[in-house]
Amino acid sequence: MNVLLLDCSSKTAAYGFVTNGELVFQKKLEVNRNADALLFELKNDFEERGLDFSQTDVVSLSNGPGSFTGLRIGSAIAKAVCFTRGAKLVQIPTLDILANMHNSAGQFAAVIFSGMRTGEFYFAGYSNSGKLERNTDYGTGGIADIAKDYKEIVINEKIDFSEKIEDVSIIDVSGYSGIESQLALTGLYIERDDFTDITSAEPYYMQEFHAKQN
Repeated sequence: MNVLLLDCSSKTAAYGFVTNGELVFQKKLEVNRNADALLFELKNDFEERGLDFSQTDVVSLSNGPGSFTGLRIGSAIAKAVCFTRGAKLVQIPTLDILANMHNSAGQFAAVIFSGMRTGEFYFAGYSNSGKLERNTDYGTGGIADIAKDYKEIVINEKIDFSEKIEDVSIIDVSGYSGIESQLALTGLYIERDDFTDITSAEPYYMQEFHAKQN
């Protein structure tokens, strides 16, 4: 089985390709190259390795929350590949992928900055003792409120918190690719036959976006 993994949810897009469970290659784009460059990079990587893009069986997408523009681009690419190649689609919440990068048996929160003027964060509570367990619903809140319940917070980008938080460990994984974490979760989705209907697939924004009224 050939699996294409895509993550356009953050400031740095990433992708990987798996054949029969083996991660053949993965790449995280430079910060100054956004998700728009992903198709170009993908094409080059496939051609350099003599791989056949048309043989993709499953597309795994980090589906948000995260960058509004990045999520739309990632969703469009994933659905296009599925439509044209007959591949199946797996959509995985980005917070789960982020949380799965932190191996802690205790309680911790995975947190993504919403980018909204309110300064809110998307978050969920987890534990990971060999198997990731999500212990709360996905939600939004201020970092100080989140820190009241969790003394370990995992983030995927460097953040200058406007609110002072004490006695909390901030685990910054922004320097790493989450592709291997995404691959591990993708395998669980495939085992459960948990695929997304391509015709109704949408990014998980967690916020409603409204056009600005003049």
